[in-house]
Order: sequence, then structure tokens, then C-alpha cells
Amino acid sequence: MLKYAKMTIENDFLKKIFDNEIKRQKLHRKMDKKIFEIKEKIT
Repeated sequence: MLKYAKMTIENDFLKKIFDNEIKRQKLHRKMDKKIFEIKEKIT
């Protein structure tokens, strides 16, 4: 039972890291898009 609880905690932790990573990548993509748009305006 304790082993199972530990695994669940670890899975939640990994899921949080994974979710944060996805959010960060989405944010990066948005920023890249904005930077690209600004460059397009300049040139």
C-alpha cells in the first residue's frame, strides 16, 4: 500500500513537471511567433 502511494505521488510529480514543460513550450512558441512578426515588420 505504501509503495502504491509513493508511486502515485511520483506520478503526480512527473505529471506536474510534464504539464509545466508543455506550458513552457507553448509559451516559447507564442514568443517565437511574436519575435518573427516583429522581424517581418522591420524588414
